[in-house]
Amino acid sequence: MSIDEKIDFMKKVMAYSKSRGFDFYLVNWNIWTDGATGKYGITDEKMDAATSEPTIQYMRKCMITLLETYPDLDGFGITQGEHMSEDEHANEKFLARTFGAGVVDYAKRHPNRKFTFIHRWHLADFTEIKKGFGELMSLPNLNFEMSFKYSLAHMYANPVPERMQDTHVKPLVENKLDSWLTVRNDDFYYHNWGSPDFARAYVNGIIGRGDWFSGFYMGSDGFSPTRTFFSKNPVTQGLLEIQRQWYMFKIWGRISYNPKTADSVFKNHMALKYPEVPAGKLFSAWDKASSGLPKLGDLITGTLGRDNQWWPEACQTSTAFLTIADFGDAKVTKGSKLASIADTAAGALDGRKSAYLVADEMESDAKAALALIETMSPGENKNLGVSLNNLRTMSYLTIYYAYKVRGAIQVKGGERVEARESLGTAYSWWTKYSNLMDSMFHGMTMARSLDLPDWHAHDASVLKEFTDLGGILPVSSNNNPPTQR
Repeated sequence: MSIDEKIDFMKKVMAYSKSRGFDFYLVNWNIWTDGATGKYGITDEKMDAATSEPTIQYMRKCMITLLETYPDLDGFGITQGEHMSEDEHANEKFLARTFGAGVVDYAKRHPNRKFTFIHRWHLADFTEIKKGFGELMSLPNLNFEMSFKYSLAHMYANPVPERMQDTHVKPLVENKLDSWLTVRNDDFYYHNWGSPDFARAYVNGIIGRGDWFSGFYMGSDGFSPTRTFFSKNPVTQGLLEIQRQWYMFKIWGRISYNPKTADSVFKNHMALKYPEVPAGKLFSAWDKASSGLPKLGDLITGTLGRDNQWWPEACQTSTAFLTIADFGDAKVTKGSKLASIADTAAGALDGRKSAYLVADEMESDAKAALALIETMSPGENKNLGVSLNNLRTMSYLTIYYAYKVRGAIQVKGGERVEARESLGTAYSWWTKYSNLMDSMFHGMTMARSLDLPDWHAHDASVLKEFTDLGGILPVSSNNNPPTQR
């Protein structure tokens, strides 16, 4: 596509968005000057760009041109984000003199156009923000708001995270500003998650934050949900992701609009979509299959909270497979009522829930989901077959993680024989998971995590955790009920 074709396309997208009642925002999290680098002194070198006058003037004029080109653009967001200098003060001045000044220039010439400007809390000092964006805040046709990364990269962890502090809230109240919450799903790219109770707890936790709350936007930094390109099943290949992950998006859309939305709404939809199986059973299986990974997230994302530190579906970071040692050193989320793996191993619970009990709950719910799934048959409905396999893989992965948590506790506590047993069983569940995932999906080149060539990429690493403790193949799945600790 030529630049003119791209502009025409985006104009149509924004106009269509407005016709359907949506606001359309663009958000820029960094300094990049692709296409202009090296021309007229323009640079995006990290140490130079923040103070480069040619770059500053170029970006300021880019902002003005953006607003002139797209009359249906409703807002723009910025942050002191990636590829910026190490000088936070210089970065803030850069943002004010480029994006901020460009919006002010345009707004003065077009006083009737309403526009929202969002500045994210990230390496930011509000005194400097107010100094740099004071004029923008004062213009009547401009709405200046803040944004905060509410759950870091993992919304599927503690449903009521305690990351936002008084130092963030006080300036909002004192300056009568609103703030958005950035809600990041860097957990489920492949799976169609579905637990309405978790979503209700999450949304109700947001609503109670205060009068400064403007709303939240949800998405991922490591995955672009456009059309499905990685499915081996023609039923889902090529669908819009919002269609493939229909249940996950339906839950968040409905409950965000009305947190009191009853389970019957979702059950009734399942009855219409999948008349071949009892809607109540399918709803329950979906909920139980989806409940385990958020519990694990609560247990470890105090340390493994960024998208490059943990991608749950593949148990990997941006560079490597995540081991039991990584899990054993991980802290719980801030405000969690769980005891970490290390504290559980040391017996230092202090009234918090044992990580053993978390693992037991994960396994129990996942096996209950599997038991329900086995009573259902998709018949000729291939779409239902895809959904049932989605529940199987989430359940298999959850049970793998339950035994991995136990193994991590046992290694920390010096129980190598018990750890070997746990990791042998974990390997059995992992192979169930990787075999079924590989039959359903291709791997993909990742944006924020280690590339995944295929779903058997970590089989050897999972096995190695067992053999390093003296384990010898073959191992078999342990289907005994969990022992409460």
